[in-house]
Amino acid sequence: MQPESRVYLLAGQSNMAGRGNAAELPPELRSPLADIPFFYETDFGRDRTTTPPSRSDGWTTLRPQPRRPSVPADHFGPEISFGRRIREIETGVHHAIIKVAYGGTDLVRDWCPGSRDGLGCYARMMETANEALQSLPSSHMAALVWMQGEADAMDEAKADAYEDNLLRFIEKLRGDLTAPDLRVIVGRIHLAPALRFPERVRQAQTRVAEADPLVSLADTDDLTLSDQIHFDTASQIELGRRFVDARAHGGTSDSP
Repeated sequence: MQPESRVYLLAGQSNMAGRGNAAELPPELRSPLADIPFFYETDFGRDRTTTPPSRSDGWTTLRPQPRRPSVPADHFGPEISFGRRIREIETGVHHAIIKVAYGGTDLVRDWCPGSRDGLGCYARMMETANEALQSLPSSHMAALVWMQGEADAMDEAKADAYEDNLLRFIEKLRGDLTAPDLRVIVGRIHLAPALRFPERVRQAQTRVAEADPLVSLADTDDLTLSDQIHFDTASQIELGRRFVDARAHGGTSDSP
């Protein structure tokens, strides 16, 4: 009998897609991880007609994704260090990672389950996850890792609605996955210079974690940026580790 795999669904917008430069990875993180299957669909722009999403075309080994028009190098998000850290902490089991991330997308429309507006990110996430799970027998969804909210922090009304929208999103996902006890790790958004209402989204994320014992926060306050909104290479590496630590210990995971 094939051992069961614990699957982690990493989802969100561009800081989950990741602009970490693969050429800047330290030597110990450069080699693909053959023992951690990786299935992904990512995109940085909202125009999917001229630049279709980048897909793995099935399961591959955990490695950076190829360059995109908006990212002039092979790139990665938190999954590279997440995979290595989760393997260190949870030994004796198999792990797999599905990543679905689209830049510039909001929770009020794009990621809202059943929304007729926006880009239908929730439906695309579920299609990708189901496609991946069908070809990975004996597996179960261990956690959602969520790095999103910057787009909502650009608009006051979206920021004020974030708490309710995140609660509905989590409830719907647990129902659709038939996983009522699904763990959720939320990356609390950074106070990035480009954002207008980041504190409102951050407070909403904190309240959701306080209200649900299965939701944990990973802090990003001290992470560094490559521009006005995106984490740099070193911070993408650290973010992946913090996501794992938040799952392992609960509460808020931040720097030592």
